[in-house]
Amino acid sequence: GLAGVYRIDTSTIVQFIVRDGELRLFDHLHHEYELAPVGRYRFRPVGDTPFYDSARFEFHREPDSGRCESATLSSHERGFNEQYQLHRIKIVEPTTEELAEYAGEYVSDELAATYRLSVKDDELWLRVGSRRWEQLDPTVVDEFVPHIRTAHDQRFFRFQRDDDGRVTGMSVAFWRIRGVLFEKHATP
Repeated sequence: GLAGVYRIDTSTIVQFIVRDGELRLFDHLHHEYELAPVGRYRFRPVGDTPFYDSARFEFHREPDSGRCESATLSSHERGFNEQYQLHRIKIVEPTTEELAEYAGEYVSDELAATYRLSVKDDELWLRVGSRRWEQLDPTVVDEFVPHIRTAHDQRFFRFQRDDDGRVTGMSVAFWRIRGVLFEKHATP
């Protein structure tokens, strides 16, 4: 099958599902798009609110398993030819105890910023400085994204561990800014 969760290059996560025999795309903002076949493993967006007209998704089958583990998104909007690789990922569901490993205070000397993480109601929450708390959702192992996302919010929080498996820090990625490091200081 084609259905599953995929990461576009190293950032955005999208999901493909099959409903009533039709392939559907859910983007990182949970918007749903209908896809129509233009070949055996190639699809284009259709409908009243298309993803974008020139987008084409081509899925690649693994010769040994027959499963589609990757795809290519290509487009030529406004004269720009773009191509992105999609790779199937497995979304994790950490337990409350596993979430507690991330709780603590994280400091970035580079940004002179402090991020606080805490577990509330079996979810991981983030507070930057004195701003409001915001819920984070797990993606792959040791990675989270904001629960409420906007078109301009592409933050990813990736946690680092030491050789003993203890969480020692995290890096924050935001669009093209990658690897802003935060060191874990203490549990609040």
